[in-house]
Amino acid sequence: MIMKSTVLLTTACLLFASCAPKQVLNEPPLQYSFMPKYLALDSIQPLADQDTSVVVDSTYKDFLSVAVDPGILITDDGDTVRVPGGILISERKAALSIYYEAAWPRHVQELKYREYLMRAYYDKAVAAEVVYQDEIKRLRKSNERSWFEKSAAYIGFGAALLTMILRDYALDKLLD
Repeated sequence: MIMKSTVLLTTACLLFASCAPKQVLNEPPLQYSFMPKYLALDSIQPLADQDTSVVVDSTYKDFLSVAVDPGILITDDGDTVRVPGGILISERKAALSIYYEAAWPRHVQELKYREYLMRAYYDKAVAAEVVYQDEIKRLRKSNERSWFEKSAAYIGFGAALLTMILRDYALDKLLD
């Protein structure tokens, strides 16, 4: 009878000690950020010129700009024309100049709104990361081991030692 209860007690103690869950390490959640540094729009994608073939016809000739001094031009017919000083440009350059001058304010507005949207996206992503970090901390805290879970191996060893002592004591009493 004593032997049977000793075996049952030993089995119960070993089963009880083996039910401890896995250990969770107590470390900071993430020691780095998954989020990239804030990037300005120009560092991600430079402001690219759009296709100018819509504005500039391929038949327009292009030549190097010519500097013209101010003065009076006398034609073959003897007419005189007052010529202001400046730079003589091709039709192609004139069309491109008008296109770029008209497109510049739109590009400035686009850049302003892209910067705003990227800053808002970045701020929201950082806020989301803070929420995830807090959730990781909360989950690690909830999985932290209790005193019994930390001491289960020692309790099991003590129970096994006590069981062996009781067994030896019972066998000694039976054999006497």
